[in-house]
Amino acid sequence: MGLKVDKDLILFRLPLGGVDGLEKLVFCHGLETYGVIASNLGALRPHLSRQPLYAYSEIPKAILLFVRESRIKEMRRQEIGQFLLQQADAYVFEWNKRIPESRLHARGTVPEYEEKREGRYIHTDASHAWVHDPIRQRALETEGVYRASAEDMGSGRNIIDDVLSQCEKEVLLLCDQWMVANEAFRYLPEGVNDTSKRFPELIRLGVMQAKSQDEAECCADFFSDKASRNIPVALPKGAVFNKNFVYKAFLLSGKWLAFSEVIQLEKNLISLGHHVERSGMKQLLERECNNPFFTNPYPFKSNLEWEEVRVEKVYPVLPMGYFVSGLEMERPHGKALSFYQVLEYEARRHRRGNECDKSALKNLIGSKELLPDAELRHVFSLGIGGDEDVFGIKSKKGKIDRQKLGDLIYENLRNPVVHAGGYGKSGEAATPPYSIEQFRPHFQQLVRLARELARYFVTESSEAKV
Repeated sequence: MGLKVDKDLILFRLPLGGVDGLEKLVFCHGLETYGVIASNLGALRPHLSRQPLYAYSEIPKAILLFVRESRIKEMRRQEIGQFLLQQADAYVFEWNKRIPESRLHARGTVPEYEEKREGRYIHTDASHAWVHDPIRQRALETEGVYRASAEDMGSGRNIIDDVLSQCEKEVLLLCDQWMVANEAFRYLPEGVNDTSKRFPELIRLGVMQAKSQDEAECCADFFSDKASRNIPVALPKGAVFNKNFVYKAFLLSGKWLAFSEVIQLEKNLISLGHHVERSGMKQLLERECNNPFFTNPYPFKSNLEWEEVRVEKVYPVLPMGYFVSGLEMERPHGKALSFYQVLEYEARRHRRGNECDKSALKNLIGSKELLPDAELRHVFSLGIGGDEDVFGIKSKKGKIDRQKLGDLIYENLRNPVVHAGGYGKSGEAATPPYSIEQFRPHFQQLVRLARELARYFVTESSEAKV
């Protein structure tokens, strides 16, 4: 279901998969929808045992799409879903062209920590906890007017949020500080149980914070000197374990956000619909460079990096579906099958061979009209990560033999994953879905080459401007 954010504007949030490593906001525009790829907590609360800081690259992502209500008013629910997916696929596909190894796709799942209510209990923490709701139950018993929010009042959510908010502040403070840790004793003299009264100066040496590394090292020297001058006579030689540590409390790489910062970011991005029309996204992004409301909401200390994707064409559902399926697959076997299906679809669409799959594939790859030489060289380079002739299909002048390439994909990629009981005149063994053979470097390189060929043909199948 969408969220109505304006008189004729609805926001849809489509979860994304394959988001590992995405540390940027990606603003999308040019089609009948516009929006942004961003974090996807959706104002839902994660586990109560949540950590105070999150790596932005690891946070679930979604593409937030704004669409005119009048555009989808006459559509059935299924038609709306297909329309939104086609728009999201086009934006994500364009983004992935910039990063060939990206597996980003619009077939993700909703985070699993959404709260549910059943009776007088609030079902929280991904089914791991039950919180009693006394206010709601009392209101139901008395049949009185119920105005209080059960989540904010009855469940103690406000108390929990206050505690965790304080935890966030303390951890963020530690991120800027150096720590000194000192352990005074390895063991205590026999018969001495309460040393805090006899040796208070030593026992109280512990952990302290410093604002710089130099300050921390000075504190460590002070601890060491103090300990050496106050060794109790009762301790045998070698009993003192005078050990000092100077370290940074948090060594953070990438962009880290507190939970409250993520929620604030999402609130700002939801308001995107109030600030921009479809034709005005370009102007908004130009303003964002000078006044970063969306990329630097309080209390961020620095801007989130962002890029824009402008798309003016959508893609047919079937080849795009096969391609996205290949991105979504974890195993090379599944990837190979999905990417080959794109090539098979395109060969049939262009009528390159109606009787034999092999001739159809070879005619598709062999057509300079459909796949010009320059594009083939570019696809080959992206697929194998360079210009090296790893498959032995190039001439001495570096020209790619299209017929050999077609044979290679058909015999070494298509046949092993399509046929289950062996294939060919010699009865070559197929590659089972969970076999180790699929992880051989040669096969994985071939899968990547098939991926880039599929990407090219999906790009060429794009429909008219929207």
